Amino acid sequence: MSVIKSVSLDEKTAHIARNLPNFSHFVRECLLRHELGESRLECHWGKPKQFLGRCNPNTVNRAHCFICWPLGRPPKSGVSAFAYSGEITLEELDELTRQENRHILDMSGPSVQQPKKKPKSYKPLGFFEKIRMKIRDRSL
Repeated sequence: MSVIKSVSLDEKTAHIARNLPNFSHFVRECLLRHELGESRLECHWGKPKQFLGRCNPNTVNRAHCFICWPLGRPPKSGVSAFAYSGEITLEELDELTRQENRHILDMSGPSVQQPKKKPKSYKPLGFFEKIRMKIRDRSL
């Protein structure tokens, strides 16, 4: 079930929102991470030995833990390959998670984004440039 809420944005944040692929998903993600940050700074879920100090990411009865898994929920196949069969390392599982959740913003640390370059402004053609363009078009 979804609940519709409206958000007031200023010019700067409206521009940022326009560049996001899924604004609603971004807001939900930020709210979940905010709740984690406000309520606790460390994960209090059980940490099975096979997850090397992280909680089990494949739980369905609770929200995803962004403290242990800041890149999002890992794919089940990757978790099985890491925790149960030992086919991949934790770093490889994190990379699989990054690829699986590429739509999620990485908010595990501070990020500095380069400002986008503005497209070159349209410069109207002068009188002689227009004539040259017409001559070129005729010769083709």
